[in-house]
Amino acid sequence: MLDGSIVATGGLKLEGEKTVRVTRLSVAPNARGSGYGTAMLEMLLREARGRGFARAVLETGEDWHSAIAMYERAGFSSVASSYTDSVKSLDLFLRINCVQQRRKPVSDPAR
Repeated sequence: MLDGSIVATGGLKLEGEKTVRVTRLSVAPNARGSGYGTAMLEMLLREARGRGFARAVLETGEDWHSAIAMYERAGFSSVASSYTDSVKSLDLFLRINCVQQRRKPVSDPAR
């Protein structure tokens, strides 16, 4: 939130048994370039890893150069281009490490 307003949104959608799609990742125009998109993407990928997903995919406009650069910094790579409703889009793929660290059992201090 910035000045009481939501500045970034994003979601995850099940695409397959081990694949999740990053959806609706958006940052308000007045907050772009401030790290909110990266923070939202990192949070979504942490959630995906925590739920055991092995792959993340997303689609973005081919002309969204700053978004593509952010996705590439996060480890995504381009797998295909396509046209949807006369707009050229880019499909991106990320193999995410879904190995979870085991939590140590909490010992009961009363024992």
